[in-house]
Amino acid sequence: MLSNITLGSGVSFADRLDEYIHGVSPLGIIYQAFYPRSGAGVQSPLDQHPLRCPGCPEHEFGTYGQLGIVDMGPLGEELYWYIRSYQLLKSQAVADKHNWINVAQTSLDRLMSLYPEGDIPGRIDGATGQAADRAIPLIDWPNDGQIMYRRPSQGGADGFVNLIWAYSAFYSYSHDPKYLQYAELLGDQLLSILTKVGVLAGAEEDIFNIDKRSSHAALAAFNDLYAVTGKEKWRGAAILGANSFASWQYSYNVSFQGLENTPAGHFDYRTVGGTPVDVGVTSNNLVFEQGATEFVRLWNATGDQVWFERARALLHQGVESTLTEDKREWLNAHFQGPADPKIMPFNPLGHFDVHSFGGGTEDVLTAWPRFKGIWTTKEHPFISMYMFAEGLDWGEIQKSFGSITFSFKWNQGGALDTLDHVQINRHGGNLVLKAHNMINATEIYPLMLLNYTGKSVRINNRTYEGKELEQGIPLSFAANEQREIVIELR
Repeated sequence: MLSNITLGSGVSFADRLDEYIHGVSPLGIIYQAFYPRSGAGVQSPLDQHPLRCPGCPEHEFGTYGQLGIVDMGPLGEELYWYIRSYQLLKSQAVADKHNWINVAQTSLDRLMSLYPEGDIPGRIDGATGQAADRAIPLIDWPNDGQIMYRRPSQGGADGFVNLIWAYSAFYSYSHDPKYLQYAELLGDQLLSILTKVGVLAGAEEDIFNIDKRSSHAALAAFNDLYAVTGKEKWRGAAILGANSFASWQYSYNVSFQGLENTPAGHFDYRTVGGTPVDVGVTSNNLVFEQGATEFVRLWNATGDQVWFERARALLHQGVESTLTEDKREWLNAHFQGPADPKIMPFNPLGHFDVHSFGGGTEDVLTAWPRFKGIWTTKEHPFISMYMFAEGLDWGEIQKSFGSITFSFKWNQGGALDTLDHVQINRHGGNLVLKAHNMINATEIYPLMLLNYTGKSVRINNRTYEGKELEQGIPLSFAANEQREIVIELR
């Protein structure tokens, strides 16, 4: 529950979202990052922001590396999560945070009025709406203020892709067609870039690298457009986005023999299914459950088993890389030390924080999906919406697809959780499931039957129907148990 997720010092997730409401630019568009005045931090390319923002009363707000600036990539994510978090809390009768919806609508409306044709620069000035200069020299380009964030039609960064999430989500909430029309306008622009150029440039911080975050954003955007319109055009576009995103996923296991002094070698890390962060930092990004969400959504829309397997492989990265206490102790003793300036700000104190599981663990081993970690530390001098949102998707995956899934529409399925040697097939009027529990403890894995038209199923003389089918049938596996389960269809 969002209201119960704490971020240290008793501050809840919902409290933090309320604080962000105050970080609205003079244009009426919400900012994406908050720099506390008292933040410690280390000076680095990621922390080159001015100490003051003349004429900007919310001078502690801005985007990554710049105060008073709005970045379209994180903005799209931020607005999407405000809308989704509002719906989650309201659906559970926890709270009616209408101020979250208000700030999302105001931001979306202002962008439409500024750029009615959808040709939005990657970053804009929060006061003027004009294209912003570059402030984050993550690669060796001059930081002379002359390189502007051009519009996408001029070859600029495509941070607008994430805005499609927000406009689609707000349409689903409001049913106002103007938001869907603008989402499809942006979708057409995105499809044109993917079709003509074949790659996307610029994602978080718009650093113009061919980054999997842009590809993931495109896949999610097209999935959203297909979900709300049912148009075949957007399903085909989602496949195009998925092919781009999948190109960043390791398809083989790299040998770390002789590298036992590194975390990957010491813990026998298997690279299949993993994904690199970007071309500048070249570390492994394990905190990408959202990518698994989009792969499995595409499988559900197409029936192509490859997308299910890619989702499973991405989720498995979290299973094998859970940051246990033993791992944390080894990493502190053997790995942490002087860091590259590009990485050091993520962990300014040079250790693995026991409370947040953050600060550099993205670049080593993280706690996914069983022990949710968030890519940040309480010491770092900025707080971002992107970091807040990363931990939410596993619950939604289980709610929609369970730990074990079978689709009667596509006559196939598999496991998205810690099960291997999985087979699930139809035999006459039954389903037969074979699977092995990878965990050395008893686990309950919900089975979700998609597009099932029967009234009930029977397992071991127990009948399941109605809500039990909708919520997933709980299947118990003992520690390391291999089971064969017959599901009688009725």
